[in-house]
Amino acid sequence: MAWASGGRAVQDRDYVARVRRHRPSALLPLIAQASAAYALESSWLESPGRKYLPWALADAARVSLAYGNEYRKDAREADLLRILDMPPSSSFPPHRWWSGRRG
Repeated sequence: MAWASGGRAVQDRDYVARVRRHRPSALLPLIAQASAAYALESSWLESPGRKYLPWALADAARVSLAYGNEYRKDAREADLLRILDMPPSSSFPPHRWWSGRRG
């Protein structure tokens, strides 16, 4: 379980369901565009709500590729922001990714 902004608990299945609402062919270009726009630490620290973090974008892309399908609706920038507002699995917290340590 992870926590979203506002202090509400988010189950991994809820996060996956949120990502799966959108076609990978619509969501992945948005993720790629955001990754390019917020590539530097100084830029992602000043991104809207500080949500466009590299590990959050990577996890959204991973879930979309692994579990998404094309029989869903298109994605918009606001949809990506809602996804990024739901932190991914607590089994891979960002501090482990950022420090380079696993496990």
